Amino acid sequence: MKQLMFLTGAAVGYVMGSRAGRERYEQIKKTAQELWAHPSVQSAAESVREQASLAASSSAHKAGSMAGTAKQKVNERLHRDREEEVLIT
Repeated sequence: MKQLMFLTGAAVGYVMGSRAGRERYEQIKKTAQELWAHPSVQSAAESVREQASLAASSSAHKAGSMAGTAKQKVNERLHRDREEEVLIT
């Protein structure tokens, strides 16, 4: 009998907590959506997107430049090593 009472109380508590939890979740979700839709938040998000795009473009340019420099150095080293090999033999 005590177990049945305990399980019944636990079940009722779970159901009541779940309902309250769901309501609070929905309230938080609604507030977050309203905040995200606010014009100042959207403006800040757009600014961040633009800055990220510029940074990515700059990084891609730098990476391409560095790759070209690395290729040139490798080619110079290979040619120099071949010339040294020819001189030795």
